[in-house]
Amino acid sequence: MTHLTSIQDIEQTISDNRLCLFYIKAPDCGVCNVMLDKARQVSDVFPSPCSFYSDVEFGFRKWRNEVKITNSKQ
Repeated sequence: MTHLTSIQDIEQTISDNRLCLFYIKAPDCGVCNVMLDKARQVSDVFPSPCSFYSDVEFGFRKWRNEVKITNSKQ
């Protein structure tokens, strides 16, 4: 599994592939890291065109700065 760290890479990978295994984890979460190993095993047994993971903390901080949130009532 590839570790993607930018929203542009994630969006491009999803848009380029019909089917992706996308795992999101927290870097300091023990359960998340165990499940990442399981996701890697799944991607080894059932290879798809793409499988990748990203860290939720990185994504939240990064995406919050890249995405302008607007009030839908305006």
